Amino acid sequence: MDIESVIRRDDVLSAVTWRTEVETLFPESWLFVGHAAEVPEPGNYVTRMMANDPVILVRAHSGELRVLLNSCAHRGTQLCRADVGATSHFKCMYHGWTYDTDGRLRGVPGLRQWYQPDFDRAQHSLRSARVEVFHDLVFATWQLDGPSLTDYLGDFAFYLEALMARSTAGWEVVGEPLRWVSQTNWKISVENFGMDSLHLGTLHENPGRLGIFGGTDQEPLAITSVCQNGHGIEATKFMDSGDDRAFPGYPEELWEDFVANLSDDQAWFVANNLVCKGNIFPNLSFIDLFHDYTGDPSTPPAVAAKMLRLVRPTGPLSSEVWMWILVPRDAPEQWKRWSQESLVRTLGVSGTFEPDDLENTAAISSANSGSVAQRWNMLFLAGEHLKPSATVEGRQLPGEVFVCSANTESMQRGFYREWRTRMSSAATPDRAGVGGDAS
Repeated sequence: MDIESVIRRDDVLSAVTWRTEVETLFPESWLFVGHAAEVPEPGNYVTRMMANDPVILVRAHSGELRVLLNSCAHRGTQLCRADVGATSHFKCMYHGWTYDTDGRLRGVPGLRQWYQPDFDRAQHSLRSARVEVFHDLVFATWQLDGPSLTDYLGDFAFYLEALMARSTAGWEVVGEPLRWVSQTNWKISVENFGMDSLHLGTLHENPGRLGIFGGTDQEPLAITSVCQNGHGIEATKFMDSGDDRAFPGYPEELWEDFVANLSDDQAWFVANNLVCKGNIFPNLSFIDLFHDYTGDPSTPPAVAAKMLRLVRPTGPLSSEVWMWILVPRDAPEQWKRWSQESLVRTLGVSGTFEPDDLENTAAISSANSGSVAQRWNMLFLAGEHLKPSATVEGRQLPGEVFVCSANTESMQRGFYREWRTRMSSAATPDRAGVGGDAS
């Protein structure tokens, strides 16, 4: 039995663990903060959280994307209080310190009367995170001299590019992110949504009986790739479509474009999927799936949908869930509406799936917060006997790849392997290089 197959419940759910995560693991990771389409013009901004730190994602007037700590450099007052907006500057309501959209201090009331003559505004910019963009997905980290985002993604960049680059026009966010709270540890929510497929036939048995998801008479092919740094992805594929470049549920006029920007192996991996889901360590999950029926008789019989799902830790047994719905920018407007509705009706907080998951993940946290229950292990044993496959249908895919007709817990083992490594090294954290300013 691999050590990653067994995780102590008190290690996962304890307050000490959570404190180490938010103080070290999250600040030293690349974290998703938004989609570039949310801030299309100079001066546009949204306010977000990087773990337990509030930040502003803003498109500076230079056109660059910035992620700024939402805390005045003077006395720490929350600088920007709106969720979304457009501005030429950020002005602190407490003492009036004013910053431009790059985070540089521009104005200080009473500068000549109250401060030393050599007061240097350049030394008092807003704290600025390091920002990189991958196909319009905006990531940031407080680790200013750590690995690049590409190095952090490693082999997983192949799959993320396959998901995000297949539309030449790009993807847009439908509306603002949906948000809700969950009374569970963030890791439980992440691995349930982004990695666990074993619960679909039991916890979500009724939606399956209602025919919400597409089916196939042929036994499906399930492919799981466990990549370095804790990332992973799983695709459950139709193998009897007769077209290895079909994208069920998406407008057929987009199919040719969907493969134009991808390698043959990437196009094969993302085509003909019933469900494709995974997680970018630590807490950004995603799903690209095919619905048979949206619940509305006026909609088509099949609609595809894509979403991003971030779980922010707010406490040892509490989390905040963010959900972005993505659609191809050049898809018909009516189809975009159908795709949005299909996700809200299934994976939204009041949909046919999410309430089951909310109840179950909360029950895991509450049932294991007692002193006796925490002495036992959480088990991730499914598929432990499988050997990695060198090729899949004659193709070489990145990562440690497992192929079977059912689902495994391979991704969970990869996730907790990385988590355990990072938490062990955080026992005596080196905080050097964390944080910075706009200068």
